[in-house]
Amino acid sequence: MKKLTIGLAQIGNEFSDGQCYLPPSIGYLKAYAQKYARDSNSFEFLQMVYKRLTVESAVAKLIDAQIVAFSVYVWNFELSCAIARELKRQKPEIIIVFGGPHVPDGLKRFGREKKSAGLIQLTRLRKSFTETFHRDYPFIDIACHGEGEAVFLDILERLLDGNYEREDIPSISYLRKDGTFVHNPRRPRIVDLGVVPSPYQSGIFDDLIKSFPEQKWIVLLETNRGCPYACTFCDWGGATEDKLAKFPLEQVCGDIEWIGRHQIGYTFIGDANFGILERDVKIAEQFAKIREQYGFPKAIATQNAKNPKDHSFEALAILDRSGLKTDGLMSLQSTNAETLRAIRRDNMKVEAYQARQNEMAAKGTMIVTDMIMAMPNETYDSFADGISNTIAGGQHNRIHFNIFTILPNAEAANPEYMEEYGMKTVSIKILTVHGKKEETPDGIDEWQKAVVATKTMPKEDWIRTRVFTWMSAFLHFDKMFQIPLIVMNQIGGISYRELIELFSEGNYRDVSNHKIFLPEEEFPVLASIRQFLLSEATKITQGQEEYSHSGEWLDIWWPADAYAMIKLYVNGRLSDFYEEAQRALRLMRNVRSAPVNDIILDDAIRLNRALLKLPFQDHDLTIKLNYRVWEFYRNIFTGQPAILEEGPAEYCIDRTTESWDSLEEWLRKVVWWCFRNGAYLYTIRPNEPV
Repeated sequence: MKKLTIGLAQIGNEFSDGQCYLPPSIGYLKAYAQKYARDSNSFEFLQMVYKRLTVESAVAKLIDAQIVAFSVYVWNFELSCAIARELKRQKPEIIIVFGGPHVPDGLKRFGREKKSAGLIQLTRLRKSFTETFHRDYPFIDIACHGEGEAVFLDILERLLDGNYEREDIPSISYLRKDGTFVHNPRRPRIVDLGVVPSPYQSGIFDDLIKSFPEQKWIVLLETNRGCPYACTFCDWGGATEDKLAKFPLEQVCGDIEWIGRHQIGYTFIGDANFGILERDVKIAEQFAKIREQYGFPKAIATQNAKNPKDHSFEALAILDRSGLKTDGLMSLQSTNAETLRAIRRDNMKVEAYQARQNEMAAKGTMIVTDMIMAMPNETYDSFADGISNTIAGGQHNRIHFNIFTILPNAEAANPEYMEEYGMKTVSIKILTVHGKKEETPDGIDEWQKAVVATKTMPKEDWIRTRVFTWMSAFLHFDKMFQIPLIVMNQIGGISYRELIELFSEGNYRDVSNHKIFLPEEEFPVLASIRQFLLSEATKITQGQEEYSHSGEWLDIWWPADAYAMIKLYVNGRLSDFYEEAQRALRLMRNVRSAPVNDIILDDAIRLNRALLKLPFQDHDLTIKLNYRVWEFYRNIFTGQPAILEEGPAEYCIDRTTESWDSLEEWLRKVVWWCFRNGAYLYTIRPNEPV
């Protein structure tokens, strides 16, 4: 019987704790092909390539195939190309297929083009994207666009029949032997995802799991496909033409049971908007049930609904109560109206976002906010004000500050769009935050195009903005100085922007709006932090890494704010930092006549410093204050009304339930593992004053 030997590669990173994703995209391809092939016995699949290897090792695994399919995105494109190129060199007759979000689709139309035929002219240059791609990478025989399951099966069965004609295969592009470029029309989307079998329950990954018993796995679980939004910076909604399609609830629940039974520790729900559908409550309940039954998964990550409803938060609360989720990610991206219109995100209601955020905080579920810097029409002022207002609106847990990067199939990649907003980019290496710094296989790095200047944010302002974001994280979200900032804002009436700029700019303004500078010789620690962040931001605009590395500190990539925090502790400068920060706040308070007396300010700083989790602590600490700062802070943090009451107040800080007996343990379990949930402070219990 004639056989077709097939290779599949979806290359993912191995995280610093040894975890790798099971490769879902090629898993779906194989599951679909085995279910719907005229004779599935005629297909022989080689073992999947799922993580980064040397080119030589990967080629050895795939060279026996007649056709090899690569699922590519920004994090694996260069290595996939190197492997495919070498396969073609060693075996010219092998068929190389590329699919996935990184394959540029020149025929793709975006929401505003679909509504107005006249606007199609705006994308005249985009039409060359796919042809350029094929000519730049001639070893790629076929490129697939959109969902690949049915398309890939069509290709396989034709090859099995000895038919190499491609003219009528929808959703592919290629070069003919004479060099002519062909881009076939798109196949309709799969509306009923019930026809796509689960790679988990189909046993697709059984051989992989058995072959690598020491490997720790992560599952990426799709419960639906599509996104009703069409943000210009994202390729998610446009990739599936905006409509949501659902996998059957029974199949999703079966996948979750598979995760528990196979003791998968970590699951990422790969939906663009988890919680957008009412049935997501039932999915959350299934996760909670399976967690209770099997003890797995241990944790879940989600991309949450952009405009959440009651059921969205109910689903998050269920995950939270079951111990599966410590926070919910809600993407805000910007609060600037002009930016939101430019990125077609003006359907977001910032006020509703903040109300929901406070509601969830009051229930104990912390929300993480996503913001992207340097998007169209954003300025330093608008972004700094947006951060300040977001904090003032109740976000005290975490804002993730992302660099705006250009994805090949996003509307922002259109040459006309980039020209309209004056976007300038540099190529920077793709790194995993908290990932190991290690040599990539064969020195092949992955790259992304980072926007480092626009018409409204020139490079100098981009650097200033990046420093502001890091300083916001360092002071507020890493909890280094959060309590004094909240006190100065809530009682002193000074905005978070002004408070953060006191440290990021090294100056403040008096009541007449005159700048007053902090002399470097009087504030050397604050100046050194500022100069470090300024240097790191400048490096990014020159094409260097977006994270900071130290071989001594776990040998991983740190966010610059965390690096600054570690450096303060290791160099024994924490006391100097708090002393200088206190003097700086007093100066600002005095010129602004802020109603925060020395005793309140001293209490806030003493409490914050005492609460900061540090290694080598072996006894609890009792602290006496003149004001009930802790109760005030906790109410503000959880979105409750708060009044600072006069004391006396006595608190016992629990430093022994959690303790870290080495620098490495503290770095890993506090500075790294608390990054997302912001748990950098010890727990506390109030004592009745004697």
